[in-house]
Amino acid sequence: MSKATKKPSPEELAEIQKKIREREYPPDDIYFHRLDTPADSFPDCFLLGTGKMGQAVMGQPNKEKILLSHGTFFSGDGKMPPAEADVPQAFQAARTAAQEGRWSDMSANIEHFMGKRGNYGTNLPVGTLEIDHHFDDEEITDYNRELNMNNSNMRCTFNHNGQKHCRGMFVSSRDNLFTMMEDDEAPMHVTIRVTGDHMTSTARKHKIFFQAQALESLHSDGTCGVTLQGVLQLTLRDGQCIANGDTLELVGVHYWELRLTMDTDFGKPLKAPRLPRHNIAYSFFEQLFRHTELFQETYVQLGDDRTSEKLYLFGRYLAVSGSQPDAPLPMNLQGVWNDNVACRIGWTCDMHLDINTQMNYWITEAGNLSVCQEPLFRWMEERLIPMGRIAARQHYGMPGWVGELVANAWGYAEPYWNRALAPCPACGFWLTLHIMEHYRTTRDQAFLKDHGFPMLDEAVDFILAYVFKDEKGVYQSGPSISPENAFMTEEGKQYASLSPTYEISLIRGVLQDWLEADDALSNEHPHRRAQVQEVLAHLPDIRITDGVIAEWSHDHPRKDPQHRHMSHLIGLYPLRLIDPEKTPDLAEAAKETIRRRLNPYDNWEDTGWARNMLILYAARLRDGEQAYFHLQELEKNLMRPSLLVMHPSTRGASSFAPVWELDGNTGVAMAISEMLMQCHDGTIHLLPALPKAWDHGSFHRFRAHGGITVTARWQDGKPTRVTLKADAPCTVKLRWQNVYKTVQVTQTETDIENWEEVQ
Repeated sequence: MSKATKKPSPEELAEIQKKIREREYPPDDIYFHRLDTPADSFPDCFLLGTGKMGQAVMGQPNKEKILLSHGTFFSGDGKMPPAEADVPQAFQAARTAAQEGRWSDMSANIEHFMGKRGNYGTNLPVGTLEIDHHFDDEEITDYNRELNMNNSNMRCTFNHNGQKHCRGMFVSSRDNLFTMMEDDEAPMHVTIRVTGDHMTSTARKHKIFFQAQALESLHSDGTCGVTLQGVLQLTLRDGQCIANGDTLELVGVHYWELRLTMDTDFGKPLKAPRLPRHNIAYSFFEQLFRHTELFQETYVQLGDDRTSEKLYLFGRYLAVSGSQPDAPLPMNLQGVWNDNVACRIGWTCDMHLDINTQMNYWITEAGNLSVCQEPLFRWMEERLIPMGRIAARQHYGMPGWVGELVANAWGYAEPYWNRALAPCPACGFWLTLHIMEHYRTTRDQAFLKDHGFPMLDEAVDFILAYVFKDEKGVYQSGPSISPENAFMTEEGKQYASLSPTYEISLIRGVLQDWLEADDALSNEHPHRRAQVQEVLAHLPDIRITDGVIAEWSHDHPRKDPQHRHMSHLIGLYPLRLIDPEKTPDLAEAAKETIRRRLNPYDNWEDTGWARNMLILYAARLRDGEQAYFHLQELEKNLMRPSLLVMHPSTRGASSFAPVWELDGNTGVAMAISEMLMQCHDGTIHLLPALPKAWDHGSFHRFRAHGGITVTARWQDGKPTRVTLKADAPCTVKLRWQNVYKTVQVTQTETDIENWEEVQ
C-alpha cells in the first residue's frame, strides 16, 4: 500500500462498506437510476464527468471497460489560412445576384466566398481503461448498477460464485480526478491497462503512465492534434501489485482503489499530470464524503411520471458534469464524452452553432446553474470572437465579429466549406442571446459591463454593417441560409437567399438585447442607440404565407417539407417574437407550420434535439398536452435504458450508427422546465403548459429573471404553495393562467400558500 494513503480504522471501514453494500433507497428516489444489466456499448453506459474529462462506464462484471474522453482532445490545429483578397467582393456579388433573382450566379459567388476547412479537426475518444477479472460471467447473480445523480457517483454490485462484489466510482471536479474502488469477499485476480489509438502506456510500480495524440484523417490531414498525458495510480489494502509492460496485475487483493487524471497541451505547454497529494491522503470513501457539487440544487416531481423526472435530473446532471466553471472549453456536441461515432462521420464532434451548442446551455440559467455558462463565455471571448473578427473582415469586409455554422476548439469562425451550410452569420448572433439571458437571471452587473456588453456590442458592429436598405426602405440581410433546409427554383436547388426568417428574427433579438443591456448599464451611446432603433423599426416582419410561417422572404417551395430543422420558428423559441396573446395570428401560423411539418407523421426526421424543440414550441404555445405527447414520443422512441437520448440516422444526417448528442438530454431538461415556468416581460408564469398527467407535483429552486429562486407545488393543476427568494429585495409579478399577483420578495424565503389571498 502506498505510504501516502490514509487507512480508515477497521470500524470505520466496516461501517462504510456496510452502508455501500446494504443501503436500500426508496423506490421513488428520483436521484438514482438503476439497471439490472451491464452495458455492452456507449449508448447504455453511465456517464461521469468533471467538465474537463469524461468517463462512460459499462459496468461489466468480469471485463469492465471505462471509455475515457477529454473535452480538449481535438485533432487539427486551429490554423485559418488567409482568405483571398476578393472574397468580400464575392459576397457582395452574391448579394446583388440574389436581389436580381440570378440564383446560379449567387451560388457561384458563394462557392468563392466559403471558408477553407483546413485541419479543422474533431474531438476524439482518448482510449479505454480495461479492468479484467478472472472469474466466469456465468457465475454472476444479483447484478445491479446505479447512477447517483445527486453527487455524481455510481456503483455496481453483484455476486459471483456466492461471493459479494462491490465496485464504486466517482469524479472530482475539484481535483480533475476519476476515482474507483473494488471490494470483494474473495481474493481478486485483476489485470489493468489503458489502451487507445495513437497511445503509448507504461506500467511502473503501482502506476500506469499513458500518452496519446488526437490524430485522424477524416476531418484533418492525420498529422496534427493535441497531445494528452495521463496517470493512473493504485492503492491496495492487501495482496500485491505487479507491473508488467503496460499492465498492472493485482493478486490476492480484497480491496483496492484507483485514481486517474489526464490533461492535454491545448492552449498551454504539456506538463506531466500529477495526482494531488491531498487527495491520495484520503480513502475512496473519505474523498467521496468530501466531494460536493451543484447537482442537488434543483429537481422536479411530476405526478406519477418518474421517467420524465429522471430525464430532467439527468439532463441537468450532464450540464453540470460537462461544463464546470473551470472547464477549458464549452460543451461540444457530446459534452466531455465521445461515443466514437460522431467523430467518424461528416458532421464532426465540435461546437455546432445553429442550435446544438445553444441547446446544451439553455438549462443552465433556469436550472440554477449559471456558473456553468462560464466556459461558453470564456471560449467566446478568448477563441471565437478573435477568430470571428478575422472572418468578418476577410469574408465580409465588415467590422465586428461573426460566428458561422460550426466552430472548433480554437474558435473556427469562417463560413462553412459547403454552400449547403453557408453563409450563416446568424449563428454567432444566436450565441449572444445567452449574454442577456445570463444577466436577466443573475443581475450580474460586473459580468455585463466587463464581458457581456463588449461581446454584444461588437456583434452589433457587424449587424449594422451587414444589413442594407432596399428600395422600399426596409432593412434586408443576406444572402444566407435557413439552417439546414433548401428550396427549389427554376434554376434548381438553392440554399441561400436574402433575409431568411431565421436571420431576421435573430437580428431583431440581438438589437433588442443591445438596447436592454445599454439601459441596464446606464450607458450613453445616443448615436449607436439611434442606429439600432432605426434598423429595428424597419426590419421585415415575420410573414405568414399559405397559413404558415414563411421560412424565407420568397415563396419558393422547400426541398424537404418535413426537414428536422424548423429554424424559422426561432421567434417562438427561444425568442419571444411569436406569442399566443400578443401575436395570435403568428401563433396560429406557427401551430399550422408544425402540423404540416409533421404530416405524414412517420416521415418526419425524428431526432432528440428536434423533438425537444417541438416540446418547447408547444410550451410557448401554452399547449401542455401537445408538449407532453412529444415528451412521451422522445422517451418511447429515442431514449435508451441508460437515459441517453440517441440521434438516429436520418436522410439529412446519415450515420453508420445512432449518434449520441448531448443536446438530446440537456434540451429535454429545458423543455420540461419551460412547461413548468416561463419568464417574460418581468412576469413569472407558473405552470404555463401543464399536462393532465402532471396534475400534482412540484419543482424546486428554479431560477427566474430578476435573480429570483422559485419553488412551487401544485395539486389538481393549481398552485398550492409558492416559495420565492430574491438575490436582492424586489417586486415580483406572478401569473397562473389568467390570474396575476404582485409580491414583495426579499433575500429570505417568502411563502405564498393561498393563491387567492395574494395581493
